[in-house]
Amino acid sequence: MDQDFDTARSLLGLLAEVNEALIAAYFKFRSRGDLAGAHHGFDLRKTDTGCLLDMYVEAVVHNDLAYCWWLELRLESQHWSLDASLLRTAEGQQQPLSRIAESRGAKLEELDHQIREAVRLLAESAAGFQIN
Repeated sequence: MDQDFDTARSLLGLLAEVNEALIAAYFKFRSRGDLAGAHHGFDLRKTDTGCLLDMYVEAVVHNDLAYCWWLELRLESQHWSLDASLLRTAEGQQQPLSRIAESRGAKLEELDHQIREAVRLLAESAAGFQIN
């Protein structure tokens, strides 16, 4: 197998690990008695200059209140960008509560490190979630 194949397999494997971490958070939220529900999502879209990947897990407190741990990865022709945030949705309005991670670069090795750090921070934030 060639280097491009190994690189693609490595990146897809890493993204699968991220998705598994968010799925684990989803199952923890779903089993909590103090929450009305939980959601998980994974979306991959092609853009004019590359692709966009969104992953999230959401804890629903009640019909009008939810918290969402969101990861967005953009792979462009010459660079990548990664954003991870905690969002609050109340009465249909979504607002950012905190930026958990934000990074940009052009090297795959750095992207690997930044994705792992972002998902670690997202998972820690979600695990520590308490309803105020």
